[in-house]
Amino acid sequence: MEWQFRWGDGVDPFPAGAELYLLVGPESASMRWDFDILAEYANLDITVTDAAEVADRDPFYFMFRPSPTAQPINLAQGRVKRWKVDR
Repeated sequence: MEWQFRWGDGVDPFPAGAELYLLVGPESASMRWDFDILAEYANLDITVTDAAEVADRDPFYFMFRPSPTAQPINLAQGRVKRWKVDR
């Protein structure tokens, strides 16, 4: 899975020290995947092997922390939907 986000108007970079990440799974054992932030872009690449650990209906949280001392902001949350592929 690959995601890319662009900050604001696409001209200014993400704030210095900002974090954008995805938490997946139950709170006691959630997996965290951090976006790589470079200037105004944040990229996430999750391998098939890593994604295989995610169960159908696991909760997910899309989080943003504007600086290392700030509280994280929950941008979105929901439940994972896994599709079955017939081969």
